[in-house]
Amino acid sequence: MKLVTYRYDMTERLGAITEKGVVDLWRAARDAGVSEEPFASTMSFLSGGDSLTKEAQKLLGAASPGNLVPSANLRLLPPIPRPGKIVAVGLNYRDHAMESGAAQPPKLPILFAKFPNSISGPEDPIVIPVGGPSGLGSGVGGGHWSERKGHSGGESVRIYRGVHAAQ
Repeated sequence: MKLVTYRYDMTERLGAITEKGVVDLWRAARDAGVSEEPFASTMSFLSGGDSLTKEAQKLLGAASPGNLVPSANLRLLPPIPRPGKIVAVGLNYRDHAMESGAAQPPKLPILFAKFPNSISGPEDPIVIPVGGPSGLGSGVGGGHWSERKGHSGGESVRIYRGVHAAQ
């Protein structure tokens, strides 16, 4: 089951991608007479464990066409819209470490935090502030990454959806 968080008609919802499109799990639960609350958000669903996953599978199997969200009006959001914390690992594979100019990969993992407001949906613009993160892109100006391609990590943003200035 592929889960998505999306916005439709100004409402943030949990859905599942199927061959027919995105099924609104909250609406499917309501129509099936099942409590909608666990399907109100991605976080409430994920905290429900295996039994809720099985319930979602049943809902998908019984979903009516009215439970499908019209893709023209659907906007995908970050999978976990407001994570509590994000811990990332830098230079976590050999080729990436070598790309950074290191002679050897680090002996200990390089851990760093990402902040919840750094999360974006798959089609959201990535805006680099004037001066860039950590001074990256200083003097080039801010804007959408596509306007800065080839300048100060613009390609890195496109490929990795993040900037690796600290590496």
